[in-house]
Amino acid sequence: METGTAMEQALGINEAAGTGLLASLASIFPALALVKEMDAKGKLLANLMAGRVLKQE
Repeated sequence: METGTAMEQALGINEAAGTGLLASLASIFPALALVKEMDAKGKLLANLMAGRVLKQE
């Protein structure tokens, strides 16, 4: 019988890696919630930290 959460099983990672991944994702959400109030440079930096680059408006 396999152990771990569905995410850990789907990604093929252990519990420690799953916990670290979840923690890293949870830490970026507050910054992304503020994107609409950021200037262009702030938006770029927030998206780079999230691992993606969005088109400049």
